[in-house]
Amino acid sequence: MILILSAYLDHSTVEVIDWLFYFEKDFKRLNGYEFRDSKLPYQVVSTSTGKEIFIDNIDLNSIKSVWYRRWIPYDESFADTLNEFQFASSNDAAIIKRHMVTEMRKSYRPFFAYLEQKIGSKCVPRFSSAAVDKIEVLLAAAESGLKTPDWVICNTKSTLAEFARKHSSIITKPLGEVTNYKEDNNTLKYVRTEIVDQLAINDMPESFFPSLFQEYIEKDIEIRSFFLEDNFYSMAIFTQLDSKTKVDFRNYNDKHPNRNVPFQIPNFIEEKLSKLMKKLDLNTGSIDLILNTKGDFYFLEVNPVGQFGMTSKPCNYYLEKKIAKFL
Repeated sequence: MILILSAYLDHSTVEVIDWLFYFEKDFKRLNGYEFRDSKLPYQVVSTSTGKEIFIDNIDLNSIKSVWYRRWIPYDESFADTLNEFQFASSNDAAIIKRHMVTEMRKSYRPFFAYLEQKIGSKCVPRFSSAAVDKIEVLLAAAESGLKTPDWVICNTKSTLAEFARKHSSIITKPLGEVTNYKEDNNTLKYVRTEIVDQLAINDMPESFFPSLFQEYIEKDIEIRSFFLEDNFYSMAIFTQLDSKTKVDFRNYNDKHPNRNVPFQIPNFIEEKLSKLMKKLDLNTGSIDLILNTKGDFYFLEVNPVGQFGMTSKPCNYYLEKKIAKFL
């Protein structure tokens, strides 16, 4: 049986499941949010004779492969549970919410550990490798022979100014995942990649929250490559033709979308990327690269559970079918 661990309403999951139906394969889908209530009976029992795991009456011995797809084990607010308590302040409620999130994550780790030990390489991706650290990945990429932009993490204006003097242009980006928030007028804002110019540096305080700054690479094109089963499925994104997407292609222009076409990464770059993926113990992931105006390839990052539909459809790669067949 194939086990799919998914976020609620994830469209890519639905498309892979369509192919599993087509291939007439037995599968079970578990949505992460179900772990928080009785919709998904779950228990880990430890006795003198060993440990046993029970989940939703599934025979875990029947599982032959697992697709770990954007698992979100809790909803954003825990509203129903939090409403049962009377808190002195919103800060206290936030503290309890963080505690509940941590407890929830800890509760399902034995389940993941069991599956990875039992199935190994047929966990896509492996649970223990799915939460990558951006800086550790950049260091591993350099060790694998890939070019990466110069970067610095700092919290003082003087250090940032010195870094900026060494480069014609610099950017800042999150150390973790891209996030969003709403302003008072309900406008949705994203914390993404942004240019940091000299005026912005001049306006900064002498010390600030520790942040990542990176050399800005003049791009010819951006490349998104999906890696699965030692194969790369790559797409060129012509971001530089639009000022809105020039710095970060995720600033999508829905009225005038970027041109996206299939792209063949040179073999020597694919070999270095394969070396990196082995170093990170990843059997799948969405990789972001830049081809600069001088013809050099720069590695930016890899997301083990990154979006692949944006690569699959414009390039006719049918990645959803390939994932289903691999599972």
